[in-house]
Amino acid sequence: MTYTGFGISLAALNPSTPAVVDFINGTYLTRYSVPVPSDAQLLIISLAQSMVLVGAIIGAGGVRFFIDMFSRKFNILCVHLLVLLSTILMGPVPKATGSYEVLIVGRLLNGISRGVAYTCVPIYIAETCNRKSLPLYQAPSVLLIFGGILIANCIGHPKVLGGVYTWPYLLASPGIFSVLYVISYPFLPNTPVYILRYRKSEDRSAEALNVLQKLRRTSSEKTKKELATLKKEIEGDIKLEKVGLLDVIRDPHYRIQLLAAVIVMLTFPMSGVDGIIMY
Repeated sequence: MTYTGFGISLAALNPSTPAVVDFINGTYLTRYSVPVPSDAQLLIISLAQSMVLVGAIIGAGGVRFFIDMFSRKFNILCVHLLVLLSTILMGPVPKATGSYEVLIVGRLLNGISRGVAYTCVPIYIAETCNRKSLPLYQAPSVLLIFGGILIANCIGHPKVLGGVYTWPYLLASPGIFSVLYVISYPFLPNTPVYILRYRKSEDRSAEALNVLQKLRRTSSEKTKKELATLKKEIEGDIKLEKVGLLDVIRDPHYRIQLLAAVIVMLTFPMSGVDGIIMY
């Protein structure tokens, strides 16, 4: 749900750009009684598009300050609440208030939620599934994002939801997935790792074991063995010295891995695919 919604919000503004530009022109003319200059029009629509990326950088940079403060599933809940707020600001509010600035702010908030989610969701998946099935559950994330992009390009056609009167519904559509998450939130478990490491209650081991039994649906012996393994891993992690970004850059072993990751991650945006999807 999270990744599909982000795929839609990433690409939704592209097919509906002519309708949004028409809204910008009408709003500017009403506000200043003169047609919007072409350079100002380009600036406004470019800001609306690029604020998603700016927000993603802000969200990804700030997520470390509260990722361990709250539970994994609560962090994802905050992501979806922020998505709901952003879809309201991107969808009905700009037309109702005659403000394209609200659209830009909504795109920024949507980007912040994206940056946080790209950290929280993989952690939640990694801490709930077993080691053997981890690739199975993490691999579809990219597929879901591009599935959302495909949906956005289909429903963003001017004759569907990308028209002059319907584009607010298009930009608000990712909120559907967030509503589904909020509804399902009470039924989602906390991760066993979070319970063991951050809960202060004395019965945290029993609570983590209960969660593992519900997730694995295997014999109690296997779940107890997995619980013991998790405890050893957590104890080892606690003893490890925390490493910051500067430490990673200074250490030659970490530096090579960081460089490889940066090169791999840069190849996709440098190919121009992101520009095609967004603009």
